[in-house]
Amino acid sequence: MTSQWAEVYPPDGEEPEPEPTDLMSNPATPPAAVVVTGLFVVTAVLVVVGSVTPLFQAFQVSAVLGPSFTSAVTMDGWHLTSANQASNVTLPPSVTPAPIPLGYPLLVLALLAAAVVVLRLLVRRRPWTYRLAGVLGVVTAGFLIGLVFTLGMFEIAWRALSTSAAIGPVTTTIGVGYWMLVVATLLAGLAVVIAYRMPTTPVADFEVPDQQPEADPLVPPGQPAEWPVVAVIPNDERTNW
Repeated sequence: MTSQWAEVYPPDGEEPEPEPTDLMSNPATPPAAVVVTGLFVVTAVLVVVGSVTPLFQAFQVSAVLGPSFTSAVTMDGWHLTSANQASNVTLPPSVTPAPIPLGYPLLVLALLAAAVVVLRLLVRRRPWTYRLAGVLGVVTAGFLIGLVFTLGMFEIAWRALSTSAAIGPVTTTIGVGYWMLVVATLLAGLAVVIAYRMPTTPVADFEVPDQQPEADPLVPPGQPAEWPVVAVIPNDERTNW
């Protein structure tokens, strides 16, 4: 060494510890996150389709006009439709607003599911939406479970009409729309369970501005703190170093 500075390198066989990398600079979406988002997309579609598909259906043969005259009543989330058929001739149907406007809460549920999908798609750019999407997903699934359970009680009462002696012989069926809502409920619940069991997303809730590291008193000004370490060796009159 011919000067007052000496460079000390790490021992052979040891490599310097890698610097921590920003996980958001090259994020990899877990497959489970894609599954959860897809389940909420399907849930929103099923809720929308289920709201305009028959939830209840009933067919009755008139005891007064004869077996050739039948009446059919169908109700979805928005309308109650009644149609009569006599001697193979279908009369114009009568459409009235549904006595129980189920379409409005179903529409709210579809919007909530769509909001969950949008928030989950924005996680890359806005990490704070991850927790909000999780909370909103739980609210959507809970709301959907409660509504479908309530509809199930109506379905039980609807099926009881077929055994009522006061009304007469009535054939009641559960509409396809209700089964769509049941499937949507199962998918939403499954999505919430998968999202809950997922490992915590390695993103920060907020961005910390870059800060200059504190100066190390053992490192001379202007020298890096990592390897190679530059040390100051005072002059020794005996060695002329």
